[in-house]
Amino acid sequence: SSSRARGSIQNRGSGQSSGIRCGSSSSPSSPSSSGGHGSAQAGALIVSAAAALGGLMGAGLGIQMFQDKEHESPQVRKNRELAMEQQQQQQEQEQKSFADVDWYEDVSGTTSYRKVLCAEDLLKQDHPFLEDDHMFSAFVARGLINDIEGFYSKDKTEFRAVVALGREVAGWPKIVHGGLTAAIFDEVFGGLLYCLKKSKAVSFLGPAYTVQLDVSYKSKIAASSTVLCTATLEKFEGRKLSMTATLSDGPDGRVYATSRALFVTPKLLKLVSEVAKYSVERLKNKLTF
Repeated sequence: SSSRARGSIQNRGSGQSSGIRCGSSSSPSSPSSSGGHGSAQAGALIVSAAAALGGLMGAGLGIQMFQDKEHESPQVRKNRELAMEQQQQQQEQEQKSFADVDWYEDVSGTTSYRKVLCAEDLLKQDHPFLEDDHMFSAFVARGLINDIEGFYSKDKTEFRAVVALGREVAGWPKIVHGGLTAAIFDEVFGGLLYCLKKSKAVSFLGPAYTVQLDVSYKSKIAASSTVLCTATLEKFEGRKLSMTATLSDGPDGRVYATSRALFVTPKLLKLVSEVAKYSVERLKNKLTF
């Protein structure tokens, strides 16, 4: 909806004038020449003194910091250096792109797969159906997920998502939280479902909801990793869709976890009620924006 505010973490100024003027349109009364000259000299002396004092304070602060470093304990020095190293590693990681992932071309360059999702899609203010409370949009906006791309194969009824995880996604220190792993599976299943409906590989009205999600954890995932989640349609019968997925370090890499999900579409009467309620809410959001 138009009320979406992806990345709205940024502060925007009001754009109003502060009301402070650098001069006046009216001419001030003229002081005597000696008084004006004396005031100017006094002002210059004050500015010079303030600058000199600021320089001395800065130099003193620098000397004090140098002395602090010289007298700090080995453990304090080690902690400080470790913190600086971690900060540098984080900055380098954030600057990386999918091009730095050696298996990315194997996923994105396959002709049987079509790119259907990127991080910018999740941040759109006029997204066709996602609202401004969508969790993965917030993950992208806040840097918990640095980047994400999705690819769909109609022939294989398969959805692949390349996900670059941020640093602050850990449960155990530096290890990706298991709940996030489950959330990635659920989100990728949703991406597969959307593509299946859009390509008319399955036919049913309205949405489908997760009623069962099983996850088997095989190996730990380091925070700031780039992972591949591959989801495939297993069976579609009536109102039920069964799907399976794998989370790994690339197409032929280590398997971190596997998952199986059951999605179910609501019955017709419930569907009509939910769609009507959803449509009214979206219309209200547009009118109040």
